[in-house]
Amino acid sequence: MGDGPFWRDLKLTDPLNQAIWDNSAAVQLEIGPPERLRAVNSIGAQQAMIEGAPYRNVPCLPWVPDLLTQHWKARSAILIVGSAYAGFIREYSGGKGMPIAEYVKAYRERSIKLFIDSFRNTVIPNWRYYDFTEDLIGRLEATGNDVAGFALFDVCRASFVCRSRAASPAHGLASRQEG
Repeated sequence: MGDGPFWRDLKLTDPLNQAIWDNSAAVQLEIGPPERLRAVNSIGAQQAMIEGAPYRNVPCLPWVPDLLTQHWKARSAILIVGSAYAGFIREYSGGKGMPIAEYVKAYRERSIKLFIDSFRNTVIPNWRYYDFTEDLIGRLEATGNDVAGFALFDVCRASFVCRSRAASPAHGLASRQEG
């Protein structure tokens, strides 16, 4: 399901998403500085737990932008609100999800489009949550409901996790975190 045409219509630019993308890393650094999130059992934003030499100049990654369709503001669009994103950065999430290098590239280029393209290809197909979202909208449409579009977002915009291991000295990355 998660990699079908349903997800290809995501809107790749939006002024509010861009403002969140541009400002969220600074806000996150105030909420939970990386140095407070490196110990085992630390709880906080996965985006602020970034470590390793290649990411030395990345203090924190932006929060996940809303997943929007072109007509998400229409009267018959629906809002789907979750509680918080699970851990989805591949190197910190048991080898499943978005590669950190793609997230960092999107951050460095200030590109929500790069982020959403990667999220669509690496996260959506691997988490059943997105299958349920697609199924819900499909069922609504199949029963005659007009669903013009949707906005999918979480109340907690960071990927909130509990770190289960400290960084490995060999590669500077945490081996696993639980969401």
